[in-house]
Amino acid sequence: MTRTRALAACLVAADAATALGATAIAVRAVRAELRTFEPTHYEVPRPAEEWLARAVDVHLATTKGVAMSGWRLPSKNGAAVVLVHGSFADRRQLLPEAQILAGAGYGVILFDLPGNGESGGERRHGAEQDFIRLALDATSAAPDVRPDRIGAYGFSGGAAVLAEVAAEDRRVRAVVLAGCYEGTDQHVRHDFRQWGALSGTPALWAARWAGMVPLYPIRAVRAIAPRPIFFLSGNRDDVVPPESVEALYGVASEPKELWVVDGATHGHYADAAGDEYARRLVAFFDRTLTR
Repeated sequence: MTRTRALAACLVAADAATALGATAIAVRAVRAELRTFEPTHYEVPRPAEEWLARAVDVHLATTKGVAMSGWRLPSKNGAAVVLVHGSFADRRQLLPEAQILAGAGYGVILFDLPGNGESGGERRHGAEQDFIRLALDATSAAPDVRPDRIGAYGFSGGAAVLAEVAAEDRRVRAVVLAGCYEGTDQHVRHDFRQWGALSGTPALWAARWAGMVPLYPIRAVRAIAPRPIFFLSGNRDDVVPPESVEALYGVASEPKELWVVDGATHGHYADAAGDEYARRLVAFFDRTLTR
């Protein structure tokens, strides 16, 4: 074999190996993304904590028959906050926020998003918005809550859904968006950023094929004004980088505020900021709902 033919054979082998490697990366990304759509239904026991003893069980259903389960704590000050957890979690993820707000006199409602915990349905297929509206219905109808004193707190994927609901539902008078991404396409690509387009593009195709209902908080936040928004992030968050939250803050209209918590990773604001987190959270809802 001449040197030219040997070189050509090596190049063909290298191309084949590259193509095979790219295919393997794409397949892994597709499989990983499809797993995020698999529901995980399980019992959600109520923690035996004194502050949560007043909570009542909530069992509701959407017009399509999707069951929603949660807890509701009555209000002492006429105001209440709907809490929306993030992906691959259940209502207990936001128990720290519930305890902070309940301790300040606020009513709270926590629930499992579709495909999580004790709620029915599938993940990321659009019933999340219906669940938030159900929670708003239950809160508005509660005798201990004034309809003009309802706020909402959403974390991560829950924040993305909340942004879209709040943009249309004027019952939400004040909004906290914690660790919220700009849009689902951008977020999926970020999740699978290790190999660039080789992993990000197949993962996005898989999400669309699986029936993902896309979310675009970057568009929705503009429509929330003049209702106030409090954006939260952590400067060590590598799930939803602070740049994404800052982009949302940049397009939102006043009144708005932004706090990038020093040392906080995704969602661990209280761990990093301690009592300052509780103080700022309560102060925001005091200013916007009770005064």
